[in-house]
Amino acid sequence: MWLLLEVQAKKNVSFSDNREGVRLFYISMNNKIPDFKTYEEEAEFWDTHDTMDYADEFKPVVVQIRRKLDKVLPIRFDTHTVNELEKEAATKGVGATTLVRMWILERLNENGHSKPLM
Repeated sequence: MWLLLEVQAKKNVSFSDNREGVRLFYISMNNKIPDFKTYEEEAEFWDTHDTMDYADEFKPVVVQIRRKLDKVLPIRFDTHTVNELEKEAATKGVGATTLVRMWILERLNENGHSKPLM
């Protein structure tokens, strides 16, 4: 992405432009967001920089808003099963209860539940 700016020429700068005293500059907007060591460092950076200067770095995300989970269903497992669930969940980057909930909802969907549960 490029931004077109018109900048008035200074006395000590010579230009060979079509319009007297005006020079066109193209400024690349392909700035790179630096790597931050702390959240505080990142917060300071964004306090002094405009996100639009880094628009090319942002990617669209899909956000799903889920129903409120307001019911609890306690299920008992032996220690070995819980340990295995926790290992499996860790490989997927979720908690054990989330994994179990996902599996149950997937099974209900497979069995023809009338509306999507996930």
